[in-house]
Amino acid sequence: MKKNIMILTVAATMICSVPVYAEVEEPKTFSSEEYEYAVDENGYATLTQYLGNDTGIVIPDSIDGHIVTGLSDGVFYVQQTEIQSIKLSRDIQDLGAYVFLSDTLQNITVDPENKYFTAIDGVLYSKDETEIAAYPIGKEAEEYK
Repeated sequence: MKKNIMILTVAATMICSVPVYAEVEEPKTFSSEEYEYAVDENGYATLTQYLGNDTGIVIPDSIDGHIVTGLSDGVFYVQQTEIQSIKLSRDIQDLGAYVFLSDTLQNITVDPENKYFTAIDGVLYSKDETEIAAYPIGKEAEEYK
């Protein structure tokens, strides 16, 4: 009798070990007055495109009730104005590629409560100041140390 139980247990284990694939839900996209944005499954927003025309941009802490945690690839690339400054909000932690690709951008600042980034002299650094995260292309300086 013990042999039969062991065989059934092994057989049941072998049957149950079939891989199961879950569908990954794509973020839902929305539009506000100044941004297009995506909301992930946890309710956090990532800004995907800037629609406004300010030269000094302050990233909002939230948009339509969703905490803004990211900026997607090239969010400020297609723009209607010459962006000169950007201030990151306290919860920004994810930056896509080419986020700050603007020839006129001269200054980046960060909310002091942000746990992931800081800014020194308009240049974006990791919070521990060991890595430069972004140098504004339009910053007028002969050299930077």
